[in-house]
Amino acid sequence: MINDDLELKDNKTEEPSGDICKVGNIVDGVVSGAAKFGAFVDLPDGKRGLVHISQISEDYVKEVRDYLDIGQKVKVYIMEREGDKIRLSIKKANKQLGIEQLSDKRLGGTSGGLAVAISQERRLNNMIDRFMKDSENSKLLLSNRYDGKIR
Repeated sequence: MINDDLELKDNKTEEPSGDICKVGNIVDGVVSGAAKFGAFVDLPDGKRGLVHISQISEDYVKEVRDYLDIGQKVKVYIMEREGDKIRLSIKKANKQLGIEQLSDKRLGGTSGGLAVAISQERRLNNMIDRFMKDSENSKLLLSNRYDGKIR
């Protein structure tokens, strides 16, 4: 039975769905993680690739989370496959598909007006939340430094 399971796994890698993720192809993916250096995207063949921060947009990207959300559907261009490492590009996919390079969470599967408005609202809310947290932290630091003598 163990050998049968191994054969099934081997057969799965040879199925046509595995051929979808060849270098040069554009495929649908789902953002599954974010780091300072880029975003991880789950691909149709069950593998995961990396979109380096420089491949997210033509614009300068300081924070990945300002452009992409976990669970967001994106179109990605497969730049390179080396073993288990898969290098992806959202900006190349958008360019080849003729999708306008939009900034700040307006990439990938969101090209309609309502989706853009929702993304902009989400970004604004995130910025306000960060500002409020930073302000509260600064207030606490000052308060501790001056023994609560802030007016």
